[in-house]
Amino acid sequence: MMEFGWELWLVIGLVCIALDMIAGLEFFVLSFGLGALATSGLIASDVSDLFATGHWKAQLLSASLIGLAVVFPIRNAVKKSMPKEDINHY
Repeated sequence: MMEFGWELWLVIGLVCIALDMIAGLEFFVLSFGLGALATSGLIASDVSDLFATGHWKAQLLSASLIGLAVVFPIRNAVKKSMPKEDINHY
C-alpha cells in the first residue's frame, strides 16, 4: 500500500497558501492548502485508522473534502469584512 508521508502534505499545504497569497486567487487555493495541512496533521498524529488516511487516494480525498468544507466559510468571512462601497467607484 502506497502512502504519502505527512511531510509531503505539509509542503503541499504551504505551497498552496503561498501561491494564493502571491497570486491573489480569491482564497480558493488557500482552502485546499488548509485541507492539505489538516491532512498532514491527521497523518502525523497517527489517527489514520479513524479517518482512513492510510492510502494515497484516501489522503487525497481527505484533503479535498476538508478544502471544500473550508472554501465557503472563508469566502463569506472575507466578503463580510470587505467594505461595501468600492473606493474606485466614481
